[in-house]
Amino acid sequence: MQRKKALTLRTALLMGGVALYGCEKLSPAGIVPQAEVLAAPTYTPAQQAWLNFVAKVCRGEQVDPTGQYVKDGTIVPAGAEVRTRPKLDAARDKYPFVLRADGTVVLLAKKGTSLRSMSGSTANTIDEPIETPDPSIPTSGPSGPPITSTFVSSVGLGGTGDIVDIKVASFSTNSVIYSTLNSNLNKGAGGSHLLYYFTRTPSRVIQGSEYHQPNKFPNLSSSDPLVAYESKTKHWFYQDPPAASPDFAPIWLAEGDVSITTSKEIDLNEGAGGEYVYSYQSKKPGVKGNASPFHEIGILSGNSGQIQPPAGWIKMGQDLNDSAGGDFIYFCYKP
Repeated sequence: MQRKKALTLRTALLMGGVALYGCEKLSPAGIVPQAEVLAAPTYTPAQQAWLNFVAKVCRGEQVDPTGQYVKDGTIVPAGAEVRTRPKLDAARDKYPFVLRADGTVVLLAKKGTSLRSMSGSTANTIDEPIETPDPSIPTSGPSGPPITSTFVSSVGLGGTGDIVDIKVASFSTNSVIYSTLNSNLNKGAGGSHLLYYFTRTPSRVIQGSEYHQPNKFPNLSSSDPLVAYESKTKHWFYQDPPAASPDFAPIWLAEGDVSITTSKEIDLNEGAGGEYVYSYQSKKPGVKGNASPFHEIGILSGNSGQIQPPAGWIKMGQDLNDSAGGDFIYFCYKP
């Protein structure tokens, strides 16, 4: 059985045409994407060093000895069904290296050490030679990096009012049609560079096939606000996406021409390995106990599953980079 986890170059339905990249699109400070700098402008020296290390790995200038973070654009070959990456948590696991203040790493684990005992994930073996730390160079300590997170949200974007639709696409649009949540859903894991797009304006909702299948996706009107979000995983062995929960519709990949709407479900781990991850939205009041419309949405990413969004935001529990390495990534909303 072949696995469809290879990079497919997409043409965004949300027209605009300015391509975004992964961690290599850096702010003038050279650390993290500009949208994330604006969202989280201050870091401790240790956090700054960690972000610098991750950015260097994403640019291909350095190698993460754990294999968790990889160069942007790294693609899991088709048919590599069981390829997963370690998912070390800065709040839980002892990393096999120390992080210098200059953003370089010094290995503490011996060559051939397995990461299974540290992370509980699929075994990944250290294949770099061991180094001896220089005591004159400050490090973050043998327990690994500090907890670091960034948060990108819809606040101040797309006018006013509640969110009425979300789409996924591979490129930035800078479009007047939909606004962009500028946070890669595969951050640090390679694969496709996927972004969520949203609109608050009912007349601008791009009505894909989900809006024209009332028997399959009821309670879906372009004029109604979103009230619920969910994501589902499916093991690599199964090719078809999971069925949407009652009163939910898939958040479609947007591609093609605006006037000839085509849409389909998209694996948020596309090209990155790990589990298949799909996302869904609902507009039915009270579904799963959610009565309040989504006034804002956001993406929280970082190096621990314990990271939290700002006060007043609700974090959904599914890691959108599940089993694919890279950052822990969570969808958040604010009623």
